[in-house]
Amino acid sequence: MDGSGFRGALWFMAAASALSLVALVALVPESPVREERTRIDWLGGFLLGGGLTAVVYGIGEGADWGWTSARTLFFIGGGLAAVVGFVFTESRVPHPMIPLPLLRRRPVWTMLLTTSLVGGAAYAVGTVMFLLALMPTIPGVSDGLGFSATRNALVNAPGSVLILTGAVAAGAFARRFDAWFLLATGGLLVAGGYGLIAMRHHTVPQLVLFGAVAAVGMGLVVAAIPILVVQAVRPDEQVVANGAQAMAQGVTQTVLSQLAFVILARDSRVVHGIRFHRDAGYSNGLLLTAGVAATGTALALILRKRPAAG
Repeated sequence: MDGSGFRGALWFMAAASALSLVALVALVPESPVREERTRIDWLGGFLLGGGLTAVVYGIGEGADWGWTSARTLFFIGGGLAAVVGFVFTESRVPHPMIPLPLLRRRPVWTMLLTTSLVGGAAYAVGTVMFLLALMPTIPGVSDGLGFSATRNALVNAPGSVLILTGAVAAGAFARRFDAWFLLATGGLLVAGGYGLIAMRHHTVPQLVLFGAVAAVGMGLVVAAIPILVVQAVRPDEQVVANGAQAMAQGVTQTVLSQLAFVILARDSRVVHGIRFHRDAGYSNGLLLTAGVAATGTALALILRKRPAAG
């Protein structure tokens, strides 16, 4: 990114994705689990995808348009109406995209609720962290750290190693501890680590030390989520349940990212068309994601119940 700009970084990601696809086809065995071939639920996909997109767009633009403006209310209200329409149609189509009876089962909805909050917050925090690291330091205008992309990668390298370490360790812990406990522990570490960074994020040692706490937690969360999905449903339902979990977590992550931009904008200044953020905005954005992770952790402990498939 430092040498070739953002286009170079995007081409690198495209090449890495292509290489991963080749490795997937060549090395990962095909699953023996099969589902009956059915027609695609195009209406449900349109209502859910379009509705959620409209809500997220409305949240992202609400600060500029005004939260009570007609455009904001149109996108958020219209998007929510589309989601309600999705629920209505899914109970009536012969082959729904997401079977509603599945979502009504306690092991399933508790899994979706807690994992989407903790996992979504763990990933959404990157929005604030990248801006904090890469935006410049300009007294009175911008309180970013002014890192190059290379330096930011080096600062985050210990955390990346710890994410992998935490995920591998979770595999061993899962044989001795309930996956709900792993999720709650990971969520607590994520919330605590980023809560500390919200208060102390001005030096590299602070970022490395507190980031290490959050990184171990993220590794536990990433490893615990698929275990909880498998435990919550029957083998023939795992594909649908995994898709529902990924969607719920993705929606949470996207909404939190948009809300983080809204919070950052409250403590910012536009100079020559460029928005620069102040320290209070970074702190509040980090506290938002830490708070959501803590909420998901609390719910995981409150709602925890050893799930039985079926």
